[in-house]
Amino acid sequence: MVVGHSQQRQVLSNMIKSGKVPHAMLFEGLSGLGKKTVALDFASQLLSSPNLNHPDLLIVEPEDGEIKIGQIRSLIERFSMKPYSAQYKVVIINDAHLMNDFAQNSILKILEEPTGDSVLILVTDHSDSLLNTVRSRMSKIKFFPVSFSEVKKHLTYLDCQDKVAEEIALFSFGRPGLAIDFKNDYSKISLRREKIKELMVLISPKTPVFKKFQYIKEIEEPQDLLEIWLSYFRALMIKSVNGEKTSYSISKISEVLVALENAICLIARTNTNKKIVLETLIIKM
Repeated sequence: MVVGHSQQRQVLSNMIKSGKVPHAMLFEGLSGLGKKTVALDFASQLLSSPNLNHPDLLIVEPEDGEIKIGQIRSLIERFSMKPYSAQYKVVIINDAHLMNDFAQNSILKILEEPTGDSVLILVTDHSDSLLNTVRSRMSKIKFFPVSFSEVKKHLTYLDCQDKVAEEIALFSFGRPGLAIDFKNDYSKISLRREKIKELMVLISPKTPVFKKFQYIKEIEEPQDLLEIWLSYFRALMIKSVNGEKTSYSISKISEVLVALENAICLIARTNTNKKIVLETLIIKM
């Protein structure tokens, strides 16, 4: 079930009605927003079938944290064939930012030599990790956080008690996928509270630098933690834009958000020293 994104869905629906469906599309935005869900819904409309096992639908997922060139070569072979029963062949590459450089260069063949009966959809949380030559050849659909009321309404629909639904909606920061994850494992809310409290101490000007670095040394896998930090500062930005008083200026929040996104991208896409990335980040915060 798709939650929110009515504007994006309307744009996609209009494409189908007009018969002007781009051969390559980039669905970009934060993780947990429902980009893949919208992509699957769009595919079902293109294929006139809700069946995810449809012969003209191919979904590519990372293998061992990466999308490899072999997967893209199989995709290219699939694209060379005519649709089995539908008007289109549809390929969805989920977590497309995890394509290695060989895979990205290989996919350029499809982008440079499109066929009229194929639609390629890349779904990504980190579009900046894609090569410029890939991004520039795609029609972009941007996704943004869903309203608090829509997330809460969906949780209530899923039989979540009103008070619990409100708390989960608050901590999910407009990301339905994250909200459902919290619903399925409510203990993650407590963990998130704990990590945000630790962040408050970490970024406090009263905390000595050596204590900040000491905290960082104890972090083994920073991806989930950085996502929590990112959500917190995005929430701060929303408060600031709405005129609420925060401890950071809008320009400072923007600077921190850019630094966080760069750190997440570096850690996800490269073999860089995680401790150095985190130390550099904490200085900027």
